[in-house]
Amino acid sequence: MEGRFEAEQVLASAPAMAALGELAGELRAAGYADEVIADAGTRTEALTRLALGLDTDRGALGSVDVEGLSAAGALDVVDATVIPRFALFARDATFVLLPRDDGFAPERVYFGRDSVWLAEIAARLRPEGGAVADLGTGAGAVAALLAPRYERVVATDVAPRTAASAAITLALNPRPDGRPAGAVCLADVASGLRPGAFDLVTANPPWVPDVSGHGGPRTYASGGASGFELPRRFMVEAAELLAPGGVAVVLGIDATWSDGSRPLLALSRGLRRMGYDVAVEPTGEAVMWPTLEADMTARVPGMAAVRHVAVLMHRPGPVPARPRLAPT
Repeated sequence: MEGRFEAEQVLASAPAMAALGELAGELRAAGYADEVIADAGTRTEALTRLALGLDTDRGALGSVDVEGLSAAGALDVVDATVIPRFALFARDATFVLLPRDDGFAPERVYFGRDSVWLAEIAARLRPEGGAVADLGTGAGAVAALLAPRYERVVATDVAPRTAASAAITLALNPRPDGRPAGAVCLADVASGLRPGAFDLVTANPPWVPDVSGHGGPRTYASGGASGFELPRRFMVEAAELLAPGGVAVVLGIDATWSDGSRPLLALSRGLRRMGYDVAVEPTGEAVMWPTLEADMTARVPGMAAVRHVAVLMHRPGPVPARPRLAPT
Protein backbone atom coordinates (compact mmCIF):
# COMPACT_ATOMS: atom_id res chain seq x y z
CA MET A 1 0.00 0.00 0.00
CA GLU A 2 2.99 2.31 0.45
CA GLY A 3 2.56 5.41 -1.69
CA ARG A 4 -0.31 4.00 -3.77
CA PHE A 5 -4.07 4.32 -3.82
CA GLU A 6 -5.55 0.83 -4.07
CA ALA A 7 -8.71 1.30 -6.13
CA GLU A 8 -9.74 -2.33 -5.64
CA GLN A 9 -9.82 -1.88 -1.87
CA VAL A 10 -12.11 1.14 -2.19
CA LEU A 11 -14.48 -0.81 -4.43
CA ALA A 12 -14.72 -3.60 -1.86
CA SER A 13 -16.08 -1.26 0.81
CA ALA A 14 -19.54 0.32 0.62
CA PRO A 15 -18.74 2.74 3.46
CA ALA A 16 -15.59 3.77 1.59
CA MET A 17 -17.56 4.51 -1.57
CA ALA A 18 -20.04 6.47 0.54
CA ALA A 19 -17.17 8.56 1.92
CA LEU A 20 -15.90 9.30 -1.59
CA GLY A 21 -19.43 10.15 -2.70
CA GLU A 22 -19.85 12.59 0.17
CA LEU A 23 -16.55 14.24 -0.73
CA ALA A 24 -17.69 14.61 -4.35
CA GLY A 25 -20.95 16.16 -3.12
CA GLU A 26 -19.09 18.70 -1.01
CA LEU A 27 -16.84 19.58 -3.95
CA ARG A 28 -19.84 20.11 -6.23
CA ALA A 29 -21.45 22.33 -3.62
CA ALA A 30 -18.23 24.35 -3.36
CA GLY A 31 -18.09 24.86 -7.13
CA TYR A 32 -14.87 22.88 -7.57
CA ALA A 33 -13.48 22.94 -11.11
CA ASP A 34 -10.23 21.95 -12.82
CA GLU A 35 -8.53 25.15 -11.74
CA VAL A 36 -8.00 26.16 -8.13
CA ILE A 37 -10.96 28.23 -6.94
CA ALA A 38 -10.01 31.88 -6.64
CA ASP A 39 -10.97 34.04 -3.67
CA ALA A 40 -12.27 31.06 -1.71
CA GLY A 41 -12.34 30.70 2.05
CA THR A 42 -10.12 28.34 4.04
CA ARG A 43 -12.70 25.56 3.97
CA THR A 44 -12.96 25.52 0.17
CA GLU A 45 -9.19 25.87 -0.20
CA ALA A 46 -8.71 22.77 1.96
CA LEU A 47 -11.25 20.82 -0.12
CA THR A 48 -9.50 21.96 -3.29
CA ARG A 49 -6.11 20.83 -1.99
CA LEU A 50 -7.54 17.44 -1.06
CA ALA A 51 -9.21 17.04 -4.47
CA LEU A 52 -5.98 17.93 -6.27
CA GLY A 53 -4.13 15.23 -4.32
CA LEU A 54 -2.16 17.67 -2.17
CA ASP A 55 -1.31 17.26 1.51
CA THR A 56 -3.95 19.02 3.60
CA ASP A 57 -4.36 20.07 7.21
CA ARG A 58 -6.91 17.76 8.81
CA GLY A 59 -8.41 20.48 10.96
CA ALA A 60 -9.40 22.50 7.87
CA LEU A 61 -11.44 19.66 6.37
CA GLY A 62 -14.35 19.97 8.77
CA SER A 63 -16.92 17.22 8.22
CA VAL A 64 -15.03 15.34 5.50
CA ASP A 65 -15.02 11.64 6.46
CA VAL A 66 -11.27 11.35 6.89
CA GLU A 67 -11.60 8.08 8.82
CA GLY A 68 -13.72 6.48 6.09
CA LEU A 69 -11.35 7.58 3.34
CA SER A 70 -8.37 6.39 5.38
CA ALA A 71 -10.00 2.99 5.98
CA ALA A 72 -10.56 2.73 2.23
CA GLY A 73 -6.88 3.20 1.54
CA ALA A 74 -7.68 6.47 -0.26
CA LEU A 75 -5.49 8.59 1.99
CA ASP A 76 -3.01 8.47 4.84
CA VAL A 77 -3.13 10.50 8.04
CA VAL A 78 0.21 11.47 9.57
CA ASP A 79 -0.14 13.52 12.74
CA ALA A 80 -2.45 16.40 11.65
CA THR A 81 -1.76 16.05 7.92
CA VAL A 82 -3.99 14.26 5.43
CA ILE A 83 -2.05 12.77 2.48
CA PRO A 84 -4.33 11.77 -0.43
CA ARG A 85 -3.55 8.79 -2.65
CA PHE A 86 -5.82 10.13 -5.38
CA ALA A 87 -6.78 13.28 -7.25
CA LEU A 88 -10.23 14.28 -8.47
CA PHE A 89 -10.42 16.26 -11.68
CA ALA A 90 -13.62 18.01 -12.71
CA ARG A 91 -15.26 18.71 -16.03
CA ASP A 92 -18.40 20.67 -15.26
CA ALA A 93 -20.16 18.44 -12.68
CA THR A 94 -18.34 15.24 -13.72
CA PHE A 95 -15.52 13.97 -11.50
CA VAL A 96 -12.67 11.79 -12.74
CA LEU A 97 -10.60 9.87 -10.20
CA LEU A 98 -6.88 9.36 -10.76
CA PRO A 99 -4.74 7.32 -8.36
CA ARG A 100 -1.46 8.99 -7.53
CA ASP A 101 1.38 7.03 -9.11
CA ASP A 102 5.07 6.85 -8.34
CA GLY A 103 6.86 6.52 -11.67
CA PHE A 104 5.48 4.69 -14.67
CA ALA A 105 3.49 1.78 -13.32
CA PRO A 106 2.34 -0.87 -15.85
CA GLU A 107 -1.29 -0.12 -14.96
CA ARG A 108 -1.00 3.64 -14.86
CA VAL A 109 -4.39 5.32 -15.31
CA TYR A 110 -4.58 7.78 -18.22
CA PHE A 111 -6.69 10.94 -18.45
CA GLY A 112 -5.94 13.96 -20.64
CA ARG A 113 -7.42 16.77 -22.69
CA ASP A 114 -7.91 14.40 -25.60
CA SER A 115 -10.31 12.35 -23.43
CA VAL A 116 -12.56 15.39 -23.00
CA TRP A 117 -12.29 16.22 -26.71
CA LEU A 118 -13.27 12.66 -27.61
CA ALA A 119 -16.39 12.80 -25.43
CA GLU A 120 -17.42 16.13 -26.93
CA ILE A 121 -17.06 15.08 -30.58
CA ALA A 122 -18.78 11.73 -29.92
CA ALA A 123 -21.75 13.51 -28.33
CA ARG A 124 -22.03 15.82 -31.36
CA LEU A 125 -22.02 12.90 -33.78
CA ARG A 126 -24.54 10.89 -31.78
CA PRO A 127 -26.36 13.42 -29.59
CA GLU A 128 -28.36 11.07 -27.36
CA GLY A 129 -30.04 7.72 -26.84
CA GLY A 130 -28.99 4.13 -27.28
CA ALA A 131 -26.06 2.07 -26.01
CA VAL A 132 -22.45 3.23 -25.69
CA ALA A 133 -19.19 1.28 -25.40
CA ASP A 134 -15.99 3.03 -24.33
CA LEU A 135 -13.06 0.73 -25.09
CA GLY A 136 -9.84 0.96 -23.08
CA THR A 137 -11.57 3.43 -20.79
CA GLY A 138 -8.58 4.35 -18.61
CA ALA A 139 -9.80 6.70 -15.89
CA GLY A 140 -13.40 6.31 -17.12
CA ALA A 141 -13.68 9.98 -18.09
CA VAL A 142 -15.26 9.49 -21.52
CA ALA A 143 -17.80 7.00 -20.18
CA ALA A 144 -18.74 9.30 -17.30
CA LEU A 145 -19.04 12.37 -19.53
CA LEU A 146 -21.28 10.54 -22.01
CA ALA A 147 -23.46 8.66 -19.50
CA PRO A 148 -26.15 11.34 -18.90
CA ARG A 149 -27.04 11.38 -22.62
CA TYR A 150 -27.43 7.65 -23.25
CA GLU A 151 -29.52 4.76 -22.02
CA ARG A 152 -26.67 2.33 -21.35
CA VAL A 153 -22.90 2.78 -21.03
CA VAL A 154 -20.33 -0.02 -20.87
CA ALA A 155 -16.62 0.68 -20.40
CA THR A 156 -13.77 -1.82 -20.77
CA ASP A 157 -10.15 -1.97 -19.73
CA VAL A 158 -7.61 -4.80 -19.70
CA ALA A 159 -5.78 -3.70 -16.53
CA PRO A 160 -7.49 -4.61 -13.22
CA ARG A 161 -6.34 -1.54 -11.30
CA THR A 162 -7.30 0.76 -14.17
CA ALA A 163 -10.74 -0.83 -14.51
CA ALA A 164 -11.27 -0.44 -10.75
CA SER A 165 -10.38 3.25 -10.93
CA ALA A 166 -12.81 3.73 -13.82
CA ALA A 167 -15.53 2.02 -11.79
CA ILE A 168 -14.97 4.53 -9.00
CA THR A 169 -15.22 7.40 -11.50
CA LEU A 170 -18.58 6.07 -12.70
CA ALA A 171 -19.78 5.55 -9.12
CA LEU A 172 -18.97 9.19 -8.33
CA ASN A 173 -21.15 10.38 -11.21
CA PRO A 174 -24.63 8.86 -10.86
CA ARG A 175 -27.35 9.83 -13.34
CA PRO A 176 -29.87 12.49 -12.29
CA ASP A 177 -32.41 9.75 -11.52
CA GLY A 178 -29.91 7.98 -9.25
CA ARG A 179 -29.11 5.12 -11.61
CA PRO A 180 -25.41 4.18 -12.01
CA ALA A 181 -23.59 6.03 -14.78
CA GLY A 182 -22.54 2.74 -16.35
CA ALA A 183 -20.73 -0.57 -15.93
CA VAL A 184 -17.01 -1.34 -16.20
CA CYS A 185 -15.85 -4.69 -17.57
CA LEU A 186 -12.38 -6.17 -17.23
CA ALA A 187 -11.86 -6.99 -20.90
CA ASP A 188 -9.23 -6.87 -23.64
CA VAL A 189 -10.58 -4.14 -25.99
CA ALA A 190 -14.05 -5.44 -27.03
CA SER A 191 -13.70 -9.05 -25.89
CA GLY A 192 -16.99 -10.32 -24.47
CA LEU A 193 -19.10 -7.49 -25.93
CA ARG A 194 -21.78 -8.42 -28.45
CA PRO A 195 -21.07 -7.35 -32.06
CA GLY A 196 -23.68 -5.09 -33.60
CA ALA A 197 -25.12 -4.07 -30.22
CA PHE A 198 -23.94 -0.46 -29.77
CA ASP A 199 -25.07 2.86 -31.19
CA LEU A 200 -21.90 4.72 -30.20
CA VAL A 201 -18.39 3.37 -29.61
CA THR A 202 -15.48 5.48 -28.39
CA ALA A 203 -11.82 4.69 -27.78
CA ASN A 204 -8.62 6.57 -27.02
CA PRO A 205 -6.08 3.73 -27.22
CA PRO A 206 -2.34 4.03 -26.63
CA TRP A 207 -0.57 5.19 -29.80
CA VAL A 208 3.02 6.04 -28.80
CA PRO A 209 5.49 3.96 -30.89
CA ASP A 210 7.45 1.54 -28.71
CA VAL A 211 10.94 2.21 -30.00
CA SER A 212 12.48 0.76 -26.84
CA GLY A 213 11.44 -2.77 -27.73
CA HIS A 214 10.41 -3.37 -24.10
CA GLY A 215 6.65 -3.19 -24.68
CA GLY A 216 4.90 -4.06 -21.43
CA PRO A 217 6.20 -1.51 -18.87
CA ARG A 218 4.26 1.33 -20.54
CA THR A 219 1.09 -0.48 -21.53
CA TYR A 220 -0.96 2.68 -20.93
CA ALA A 221 1.05 4.48 -23.67
CA SER A 222 2.55 1.95 -26.09
CA GLY A 223 0.65 1.49 -29.34
CA GLY A 224 3.06 -1.11 -30.70
CA ALA A 225 6.26 -0.99 -32.71
CA SER A 226 4.92 1.68 -35.10
CA GLY A 227 2.28 3.16 -32.77
CA PHE A 228 -0.52 1.83 -35.00
CA GLU A 229 -0.71 -1.86 -34.13
CA LEU A 230 -2.91 -1.41 -31.06
CA PRO A 231 -5.08 1.47 -32.44
CA ARG A 232 -5.74 -0.68 -35.53
CA ARG A 233 -7.19 -3.39 -33.33
CA PHE A 234 -9.37 -0.87 -31.49
CA MET A 235 -10.67 0.53 -34.78
CA VAL A 236 -11.55 -2.89 -36.18
CA GLU A 237 -13.26 -4.07 -32.99
CA ALA A 238 -15.08 -0.75 -32.55
CA ALA A 239 -16.52 -1.04 -36.07
CA GLU A 240 -17.71 -4.59 -35.41
CA LEU A 241 -19.63 -3.45 -32.31
CA LEU A 242 -21.79 -0.98 -34.25
CA ALA A 243 -25.50 -1.50 -34.75
CA PRO A 244 -27.00 -0.24 -38.05
CA GLY A 245 -26.84 3.55 -37.94
CA GLY A 246 -24.16 3.45 -35.23
CA VAL A 247 -21.06 5.65 -35.06
CA ALA A 248 -17.57 4.95 -33.69
CA VAL A 249 -14.87 7.50 -32.86
CA VAL A 250 -11.34 6.21 -32.24
CA LEU A 251 -8.29 8.44 -31.69
CA GLY A 252 -4.86 7.53 -33.01
CA ILE A 253 -2.08 8.63 -35.34
CA ASP A 254 -1.92 8.85 -39.10
CA ALA A 255 1.73 8.22 -39.93
CA THR A 256 3.44 8.37 -43.31
CA TRP A 257 6.57 6.24 -43.52
CA SER A 258 9.69 6.80 -45.61
CA ASP A 259 8.57 4.10 -48.07
CA GLY A 260 5.36 6.08 -48.69
CA SER A 261 3.07 3.70 -46.80
CA ARG A 262 0.21 4.97 -44.62
CA PRO A 263 -1.22 2.15 -42.47
CA LEU A 264 -4.29 4.17 -41.44
CA LEU A 265 -5.16 4.89 -45.07
CA ALA A 266 -4.93 1.18 -45.89
CA LEU A 267 -7.19 0.28 -42.94
CA SER A 268 -9.74 2.93 -43.91
CA ARG A 269 -9.96 1.48 -47.41
CA GLY A 270 -10.48 -2.01 -45.99
CA LEU A 271 -13.29 -0.84 -43.71
CA ARG A 272 -15.00 0.91 -46.61
CA ARG A 273 -14.88 -2.30 -48.63
CA MET A 274 -16.69 -3.98 -45.74
CA GLY A 275 -19.54 -1.47 -45.97
CA TYR A 276 -18.60 1.17 -43.39
CA ASP A 277 -18.43 4.92 -43.99
CA VAL A 278 -15.03 6.14 -42.78
CA ALA A 279 -13.65 9.65 -42.31
CA VAL A 280 -10.34 10.77 -40.80
CA GLU A 281 -10.34 14.14 -39.06
CA PRO A 282 -7.49 16.06 -37.34
CA THR A 283 -8.02 16.48 -33.61
CA GLY A 284 -6.58 19.92 -33.05
CA GLU A 285 -3.17 18.58 -32.15
CA ALA A 286 -1.73 22.10 -32.23
CA VAL A 287 -3.31 22.48 -28.81
CA MET A 288 -3.05 18.93 -27.46
CA TRP A 289 0.21 17.78 -29.04
CA PRO A 290 1.96 20.89 -30.47
CA THR A 291 5.33 19.17 -31.00
CA LEU A 292 3.97 15.76 -32.02
CA GLU A 293 5.41 15.55 -35.53
CA ALA A 294 8.80 17.00 -34.62
CA ASP A 295 9.15 14.67 -31.62
CA MET A 296 7.94 11.52 -33.39
CA THR A 297 9.88 11.89 -36.64
CA ALA A 298 13.07 12.59 -34.66
CA ARG A 299 12.56 9.58 -32.39
CA VAL A 300 11.01 6.93 -34.64
CA PRO A 301 13.22 5.59 -37.46
CA GLY A 302 11.48 5.68 -40.85
CA MET A 303 8.58 7.93 -39.81
CA ALA A 304 8.39 10.81 -42.31
CA ALA A 305 5.22 12.57 -41.12
CA VAL A 306 2.53 12.08 -38.50
CA ARG A 307 -0.65 13.72 -37.23
CA HIS A 308 -3.04 12.97 -34.39
CA VAL A 309 -6.49 12.13 -35.76
CA ALA A 310 -9.98 10.90 -35.01
CA VAL A 311 -11.21 8.01 -37.13
CA LEU A 312 -14.98 8.27 -37.58
CA MET A 313 -16.81 5.10 -38.62
CA HIS A 314 -20.49 4.79 -39.47
CA ARG A 315 -22.46 1.65 -40.15
CA PRO A 316 -25.22 2.74 -42.56
CA GLY A 317 -27.10 -0.56 -42.56
CA PRO A 318 -26.56 -4.31 -42.46
CA VAL A 319 -22.91 -4.89 -43.31
CA PRO A 320 -22.38 -7.54 -46.00
CA ALA A 321 -21.10 -10.87 -44.71
CA ARG A 322 -17.43 -10.64 -45.65
CA PRO A 323 -14.23 -11.85 -44.01
CA ARG A 324 -13.35 -9.87 -40.91
CA LEU A 325 -10.27 -7.70 -40.86
CA ALA A 326 -7.88 -9.56 -38.61
CA PRO A 327 -6.30 -7.35 -35.91
CA THR A 328 -2.53 -7.14 -36.17
